[in-house]
Amino acid sequence: MNRSFFSKGYSCRGASHILEDKPCQDAYSLRETETALVLAVSDGHGGESYDLSRYGAEIAVASALDAAESVSGKCSGEELYERVRADLPLEITSLWRSRVEADISEREPEFFAEKRGADKMPLVYERYGATLVVVILREDGIFCAQLGDGDILFLDEKGSVTRPITDFDEPMGVSTYSLVSSKSEQLWRFARFIPGSAPYMIFLSSDGLVNCFDYGTDEQAEDQFHRLPKSLFQKLKEAHQTDEMERVSSLLPDILERYTQDGSGDDITVLFSFAGGNDVK
Repeated sequence: MNRSFFSKGYSCRGASHILEDKPCQDAYSLRETETALVLAVSDGHGGESYDLSRYGAEIAVASALDAAESVSGKCSGEELYERVRADLPLEITSLWRSRVEADISEREPEFFAEKRGADKMPLVYERYGATLVVVILREDGIFCAQLGDGDILFLDEKGSVTRPITDFDEPMGVSTYSLVSSKSEQLWRFARFIPGSAPYMIFLSSDGLVNCFDYGTDEQAEDQFHRLPKSLFQKLKEAHQTDEMERVSSLLPDILERYTQDGSGDDITVLFSFAGGNDVK
């Protein structure tokens, strides 16, 4: 990658989870290779049927990074976008399921043996249910993939916000699609941006953040939601000139804690990459 990025991620345990003595069930991860920067955020479902979803989310982001690196290292441009659409969901699902099986075989070997022997593996996977958003940033384009809820935002050099993925089609009667949905490989949504439209900041978050603003009209809620990434972007631009980006990003945990206390009560995860170098004005 010729363009340098300042990247940070934070997860905040939800206020309601603290009251109910539940762990944070979000996870995030990022990886920079010679050709790409890969970002991933996952939100474990957390209901009674998904009692191991915190581990499902951790496994999801690890699987996403490995699958994205594998897919993106074999081609470029339009061919890569086609591979992201066709192969990335399959590779992530395969890795995630095999790692879930390895985890449950150590955690509860008798349960795993019983379900595997009775051909009831979906009951194993369900306990690990999690959503997933992934961004692959390369010199020849930015490739986005999303399964279930969560948000990917792009900010341009002026701090204006756009959503690369807008074709939301969530299921009726179900909270969200996820890695445990039937035929989940077919439920992903995608977007591609060419290099000339590369954003100055990429901002990923679990739905615990956007749900803090579930009031008023949809437009009002969206405006409230955008305040955090916009403010973060402006402060990072200012801090970039004085090398204080670490200090600015260190303010996020307290901000997220206030959001969950006053808003959704859910876990909140934020992962961002801010473009560094002399092109930041």
